[in-house]
Amino acid sequence: MLRCLTSICLLIGLIGCEKPAEQATTDLGFFEAPFVHPALVEMFGGWMSDRDPNVMAFDLDEAQDSNQIARALDFEVIPNEVPGLAPWVQMSETHSENEVTYFKYSAIRQDIDGIIYLKCYSWGGGSGYWSHHMAVQIVNDTQIRYDENDLAYEHPYSMLKLVGHLPSDFFE
Repeated sequence: MLRCLTSICLLIGLIGCEKPAEQATTDLGFFEAPFVHPALVEMFGGWMSDRDPNVMAFDLDEAQDSNQIARALDFEVIPNEVPGLAPWVQMSETHSENEVTYFKYSAIRQDIDGIIYLKCYSWGGGSGYWSHHMAVQIVNDTQIRYDENDLAYEHPYSMLKLVGHLPSDFFE
C-alpha cells in the first residue's frame, strides 16, 4: 500500500502538480433541478448528416455556464404527462424569418452503474419531428490546469459523457 501511494505521489510530482485532486461534484442532474442544459444534450445528438457523434463529453459545470456551448439560452421545465417520470427540459430558438426550433429531453431511468437513459426529441423547420434517444453518464475526472503562475495542478470536474445513442423504439 505504501509503495503504491509513493508511486502515485511520484507520478503527480513528475507532472508538476502541487496538490492532490479533490473529488469533483456537481449539483446538476436530469431528474430534478438544477437540470443539465438541453443544449449540451442536443450536441451529443449531432447532425443528421453525420454518421457518428463527434461530441463525446463535456466538463459539465464549465459547459453549463459557458457562452460557447450553452450560449445562455433559456430553457423551461415542463411537467411530464406520465405521472412519476422526470419532467421535460426544453429549449427553443427563434431563427431568421421567425422560424422556431425546439429540443427537449426527459430522464427515463438510471441504472445502478450511473447510466442515465434520456428520451429526446427535436422539431422545427417544417413538419420534422425527430427522436435522439441516448444514454449518458456523469463521472468524476481530473485534468491538468495551470494557475496564474503557470504551475500545474489537478482540477477535479464532473464529466458528462455520451455512453451511446439508442434506437428510436428503445422506450416502447
